[in-house]
Amino acid sequence: MKKLYRSAMFTAFLGMGIVAFAQNPRPRTPPAQQEDPSAPAPQAGGESMTVTGCLMKGTGPGEYAITDSKSGEKIAFAAPDQLQKYINQTVQLTGTVTNRNGDKAFRPESVKAVSPSCERAQ
Repeated sequence: MKKLYRSAMFTAFLGMGIVAFAQNPRPRTPPAQQEDPSAPAPQAGGESMTVTGCLMKGTGPGEYAITDSKSGEKIAFAAPDQLQKYINQTVQLTGTVTNRNGDKAFRPESVKAVSPSCERAQ
């Protein structure tokens, strides 16, 4: 009788485990965003890039620019308003650069404060 009870309990727990495991949703890939069919597709993937320099507000809402302290190149990009608190500070942005028919697009993925101002050390 005890063996039958143990076997039944084992089977019940095994069954509940299988049911619980089956309840976990599978990861879904996001639906493809509908874009303008005449717009060129971005280059597959993207190149990782880290830029250190002075972060400035861009010309429009959600637009920013950073001047690379090494090359002096000014890179304009769109980003969430979370970067607002770093305006006029020296920061290190790490992100991805993609290329659309020769137009470079930078998408920052992380920010690190380097200095509370944009003044260069002399």
